[in-house]
Amino acid sequence: MDLLTTLGQTMYPGQRIPRVKGWTGAVNYHIPRDCEATLLDMDNPDIVYFKKNDANGNEQTAWYDIHERAVPEFDPEKYVSNEKFNERMEKIEHGIDLLTKSFTAKFGTIPEDAD
Repeated sequence: MDLLTTLGQTMYPGQRIPRVKGWTGAVNYHIPRDCEATLLDMDNPDIVYFKKNDANGNEQTAWYDIHERAVPEFDPEKYVSNEKFNERMEKIEHGIDLLTKSFTAKFGTIPEDAD
């Protein structure tokens, strides 16, 4: 006898979402007070039900249509490469250097916050 059995706990290999037969099956599916459940429709994989039971025993059941979405594939064209990034940074730094030189030529000093 293992420790979990001794303590009265059961280990489950995986969790399954309960399946019901249509709206009637979802409405008639019993859940304890102060609980929520997601239920899948056995006959229509595009329908899912959400059922709640509050602390007073008031049950609510809602019906949702779901649709699977394709997982977007990685598109390297949407991102900048390190090489392009470094080129852009060099242009920015060059522009800052030109502005600093222009400021120095015009006013004779380097601004205090210039690096």
